[in-house]
Amino acid sequence: MEDILVLMSGGIDSFLMSSILNEDYSIQPFYVNYNHLAYLEEKNAVIKQIDYLKLMPLIEVSVNNISKLMVNSLVVENELKNDFYPARNLLLLTLASQIAYSRNITRIAIGIIGGSRIFPDCTDHFISELENILSISNDKEIIVFKPLSNLSKKEVIKLFFKTNLPFNLVYSCQKGNKEHCNSCPSCKELFNEINR
Repeated sequence: MEDILVLMSGGIDSFLMSSILNEDYSIQPFYVNYNHLAYLEEKNAVIKQIDYLKLMPLIEVSVNNISKLMVNSLVVENELKNDFYPARNLLLLTLASQIAYSRNITRIAIGIIGGSRIFPDCTDHFISELENILSISNDKEIIVFKPLSNLSKKEVIKLFFKTNLPFNLVYSCQKGNKEHCNSCPSCKELFNEINR
């Protein structure tokens, strides 16, 4: 079975993606600590999901100093107006490509979905361009999988429950509380769709 490095965040999108890819690939789970508020709770969820899916041990990378210079709701408490983290997927996928290169892996997966809240680094165009840049900079072909990119959040949630994955293993809150806050953009997006 071919190896694939999978970016996991503890959320519903990456959990579903990992479950789907686990059928055809040997997943090496990858997580980045960028000093975000939800780091501990996200990582706990990722570890539980890895255990549930019986994946290889987690590969974690820390770049926590960079977020001290950012102002958005992912890294600053009570900053709910702005949840855009510039070039976050560029950062995550660049780090993933370096780890993939060191392990002779050519495939990376990220849980990008479609819908109304699309950041610039979540588009098909961005991923296509980045594949080229990563391949050039690593001097080998790097393929970025985004198996959920054609699904809306509502469709992801429907598929998630259809596959009988345990929702209690999901963590999607930006605030980093033990329980979902139901007020941050990630919680609202998730629970508004679940409750429709």
